[in-house]
Amino acid sequence: MKTKLSLCGLACLLAACSNSPSGSELASSMTSELQKSCEYASVDSATITNTFFPNSDNKNIANVKFTATVKVKIEGKLAQDLQKFRTASALFSEYEKEMVELDRSYKEQIDAVDAVRKAAQDKYLAQEDERGYLIGDRQKHSAEMRELYSQKEALGKEWLSASNGVFDKYKNRATNLLYATSSGKVQTYAQPSKPEVPLACFGYRDTRKPLGILYRAVMDGKGSSDDYYAGVETSIEGERQMIKTDNGWRVAGNL
Repeated sequence: MKTKLSLCGLACLLAACSNSPSGSELASSMTSELQKSCEYASVDSATITNTFFPNSDNKNIANVKFTATVKVKIEGKLAQDLQKFRTASALFSEYEKEMVELDRSYKEQIDAVDAVRKAAQDKYLAQEDERGYLIGDRQKHSAEMRELYSQKEALGKEWLSASNGVFDKYKNRATNLLYATSSGKVQTYAQPSKPEVPLACFGYRDTRKPLGILYRAVMDGKGSSDDYYAGVETSIEGERQMIKTDNGWRVAGNL
């Protein structure tokens, strides 16, 4: 019984004092490096498949071949900003729908007045004598044109009042969600801007980098940047140099 305990203790001691980097150290170190540029990135399930010491006299530097899983999941304020954007977008869609209908109705009325104006103008210009001089009632024509202009002006005022009325209708719900702006006397809401996933979280689309490999996997799978909010991951494999430090083995260089 004493012999067995001694052998077990020796095995544990050898494991603890191993000079080779472990998969957990690789995953932890890679995560730390990736989070320097993308705080939402992580690496886990790292397995070292081969370890090679380029200098047999220096056991503090090792080259490792590995497989691992690289992940990105947007959390915190950026995820909250996306939820706020979705709420704001739904509200803006309601507002926009009313404004589109209002604009459509206004345009139809303006087009109708313009059609009458053009017909009256064409009729007046068609009244010529044999020498090409206009013979129509100029005063009557001018009065018609003034009346039609007044109709358009009235329609414009009605549209302005109705447009600002729609704006006021959404004022309370739009607070802290939609950005209010104005053009002349017209108050409107701007379409909300979608929060962007940091380009660094895509590995700058460089497929030589772990996050670039992940981005390509997402795109090849017909995904989009929106998927990064729910969480994306892919398997990677490669070779890295690791350096032994007082805090354990660390990945050398930038990822």
